[in-house]
Amino acid sequence: MNIENVYAGNLALAFQRISQIIQRYNYISIDTEFPGYFKDSFELSKQLNKPLQSSTTFDVFKNNINNLKLIQFGIAFSDANGNSPKPAAFQFNFKFDIERDVIEPQSRSFLKESFNSSELERLKYEGICPVNFSNYFLQSGLVANANLKWFLFHGNQDIGYLIRALVFSDIVTQNELKERINRMFPLIYDIKTTFGWDFGLNALSQQEGVGREGTEHQAGSDALLTLRIAMKKKEWGECGIYWGNDM
Repeated sequence: MNIENVYAGNLALAFQRISQIIQRYNYISIDTEFPGYFKDSFELSKQLNKPLQSSTTFDVFKNNINNLKLIQFGIAFSDANGNSPKPAAFQFNFKFDIERDVIEPQSRSFLKESFNSSELERLKYEGICPVNFSNYFLQSGLVANANLKWFLFHGNQDIGYLIRALVFSDIVTQNELKERINRMFPLIYDIKTTFGWDFGLNALSQQEGVGREGTEHQAGSDALLTLRIAMKKKEWGECGIYWGNDM
């Protein structure tokens, strides 16, 4: 398998390897898995038992990211010619309890389809502590590195969850979030803007003849597929994240 699973026990080793990998493989894509998206902040507020402001679309966006747990973070690597290291991707699995943690109701069954029972048990007992993930990530050479090019696919939530995990403080304003993204990941491309908004990742991969490794809707597999599409097309549009109405 070209995707390495990372839990608490091999977290330090994974980041040691990543620090070496990025010396040669500086094209990177990311993907995340999280417990759904509450379009109605009132429903999220009831589960959290606390008030939430929800007057704008961005309020709803940040309410989700500030209050839900990151389940998986996937990161994949390539050089400028599309060659990948081994493993080509790492899949970081965070501490998460599907029975106790906040989940958007319709996403519970989806998560149980995406993760088998043994995987859910490992998340509960062997998952990564977010503080440890942040510490290793910030020291790895991945942040504020002008030699790295980052790719996402409709990735506003992916980058939002990553920024939230790294700085360990709530997202407050859209401008603040944009400033952090620009500072921490100066060359970042959302490739979905290149192809228009009619394509999902799987449909686009089939159109481009790019095969998937791993399981759909798991972060390592989706990150690797995103990167392979990006490296095949090499048409990335302008730097930046899409901040449309469908956040």
